[in-house]
Amino acid sequence: MQRKKLDLDALLAKIVELMLRHPPSDLSFSMISRLTKVPRSTLYYYFGSSLEKMIEEAVKFGMESFVQLVTLDKEKNFESWKSFQKTRLWSSVDLIKKYSWAPGLYFRYRNDPGPLGKRIRETENAYVHKMITVWKHYTHQNVDPRSVRLASYLKLGFLWGLGNDSTHWFPSTSEKSPEKSKEKDLDHVVDIMTDLITEIMQSKL
Repeated sequence: MQRKKLDLDALLAKIVELMLRHPPSDLSFSMISRLTKVPRSTLYYYFGSSLEKMIEEAVKFGMESFVQLVTLDKEKNFESWKSFQKTRLWSSVDLIKKYSWAPGLYFRYRNDPGPLGKRIRETENAYVHKMITVWKHYTHQNVDPRSVRLASYLKLGFLWGLGNDSTHWFPSTSEKSPEKSKEKDLDHVVDIMTDLITEIMQSKL
């Protein structure tokens, strides 16, 4: 009998979602099997008998998705800082459609003393340094690193809200008019967020 191929990314995404509600120490093969509806035998087939290995793979997958969310694009030339920032926000919104839990991973484990928390903080620091460089490139001004962090937290909070209400903002429907209406509303929100982020970046804390 041929084993049905598992959508590994979908399974790892579900495990990350479980990690947002339960500490890793509470997870077990039985619990993961029950909540993901994947037989334990299939989990053993892909991950062996090591629960730690399965969680490690889920964390790795989750971090790769999170890094996509917060890492800046390779150098591109935009007309202004605002056009750059708005494009970045829309890129992040597109990622939220696929990885709605990514900001939750950040807020849940940012201060974790283990390797996951360390990895998140390293990614955050690299992002702050890159954002300082980009700000100087477009505005020719210095920026307070604390302002950059605050602006970043605001953006992640915005994306977390979109992820939590993803069924409202990204409904799965074939009707064109509701989709266009949501996109117009979201574009207005992105404009507001772009202005807020810019104001915070300009502030001296």
